[in-house]
Amino acid sequence: MASFGGAACLGLAGAAECPAADWLELACAPSLLATAFCALAFVVGARVPRIAIPASLVVWGFFAFIYEGWMRVILFRQVGYEKLTSGDFPSWFWISQAASPLTAYRGVLVLWRRGFMDYIERAALGNATLPSWMTPATFSALLLFVWIAIPISLGLTAWRWRTRSGPGAGVAPAARRA
Repeated sequence: MASFGGAACLGLAGAAECPAADWLELACAPSLLATAFCALAFVVGARVPRIAIPASLVVWGFFAFIYEGWMRVILFRQVGYEKLTSGDFPSWFWISQAASPLTAYRGVLVLWRRGFMDYIERAALGNATLPSWMTPATFSALLLFVWIAIPISLGLTAWRWRTRSGPGAGVAPAARRA
């Protein structure tokens, strides 16, 4: 969380003279992503407290290095570069985008300001007609609900279940016994 916060602060300091909407985007997108990974660490930590941070790093590594690359390779092999540059994306690709917090983060950035695209996104999405539901608000809501609210509620449920079924569960506190 501190590294995302530090990156956000550096970005905000560098963007001090930007329009307010861009400044807000640079504050919101990294904050949402950091909160999503903290929520994932919370859900793991509620069940197994000793591995919460390493588990969230493994999840981040999976999405950053395996899932994202895997989806792009499948997309390029299945569809081909010419179809992608014309905006002909398969429907499974849009669904796969919801399965990654990093994709939702990039969706917030890229759809808010097209200048945040990397060279592959710029080449593929430059002429593409995106579905009408693809907006920064959609991806922000996706991050908030799927990657923050659900893991936090699962973590709270696991924590409550763990505290009720642990040692001493069902025993009245000493103050109530008297």
